Amino acid sequence: MDQDTDIFEKPVKGSSLKLLGDEPISTGLEGTIYKAKYHGVLVVAKNMTKPFYLCKQEASLIKKAGKNNENVCKVIDLLYEEDSSSTTLIIPFYPNGDLLSFLVRIRKQKLTVLQVLRDLIFMKVVNIVNLLHAQDIVHMDIKPENILIDSNGQLILCDFGFARDISLENSNHPIVHLETIVGQEPEKAKNEQKTLVVGTKSFMAPEIFSPKKKPSSQAMKKYDVWSLGILYFVIALTCQPWNSATPQDPIYEDYSLFYTDNRLHTIKSSDLNNNYIRKAALKPFRQLPYNPRDCILKCLNPDNATRYSVKDICQSSWFGDLAFEYKSSNIGSEILKIIKALNN
Repeated sequence: MDQDTDIFEKPVKGSSLKLLGDEPISTGLEGTIYKAKYHGVLVVAKNMTKPFYLCKQEASLIKKAGKNNENVCKVIDLLYEEDSSSTTLIIPFYPNGDLLSFLVRIRKQKLTVLQVLRDLIFMKVVNIVNLLHAQDIVHMDIKPENILIDSNGQLILCDFGFARDISLENSNHPIVHLETIVGQEPEKAKNEQKTLVVGTKSFMAPEIFSPKKKPSSQAMKKYDVWSLGILYFVIALTCQPWNSATPQDPIYEDYSLFYTDNRLHTIKSSDLNNNYIRKAALKPFRQLPYNPRDCILKCLNPDNATRYSVKDICQSSWFGDLAFEYKSSNIGSEILKIIKALNN
């Protein structure tokens, strides 16, 4: 095995971990993910690159988030190997993969999925995030790859590597990229002044790219709202409206200028669909269904202060119209039916 898997070759006190297969499921900035067995149970083992104190913070935050939220990934164990200073996070194995893979398979196999089910899937994710925000937790990396599907078809939010508990006194700090703190001691990381970006670039709010001041708790919650707006495009269309919310992206730049000049956060849904939607700057939104356009446009407001909150999404007329369907539908069962059709 290579160096990344050394932790699994050494005895870890109180553990019984065995990798399945030679290749990892994925490798990213925060670590390498493997399918494994832990005490005979099928699990996912995330060999983390962060210092132990940060790994412990992440595990603690996941546990806090999951106390009143069954749609948050559970932590089975956190293993530390003192000799190698390696840490492994053990979480359940979710057999149906992630939401992105699910949506891509639907598109590739040209399977028909009712728009209302796509909307209900989004509504479910919003409700998961709403519970997080009620606990003063911001996820900071909402994207379809971080939404898993369990054996019952339920959506499970995972990967809290960038998440913040904004109820903590010291949480009001610049947004710092993981690379600035990996390998640093707690005190050095705490005093780190370099401000960079976190999360996944295509899902990040524009203000994260050029932070001018320490964000408030409410401002940080709006980061998740922006990501939710991009997520809806992926759920509805399996595409994104632009590559990144930066001036270097011409599609986003045109959109941002048009949005600001026309104060689109103040317009009514009927005005959007009758008078604005044909404007070139709003071309990505033309492909969206009629009802969600107004809400998603306000989630993707370039101005953090006037952007929708998760509460605003939940109170939108669109979600009001979906409420009966949401309560009467078994989303998990419908997702499993689609997975079965995809596997046939």
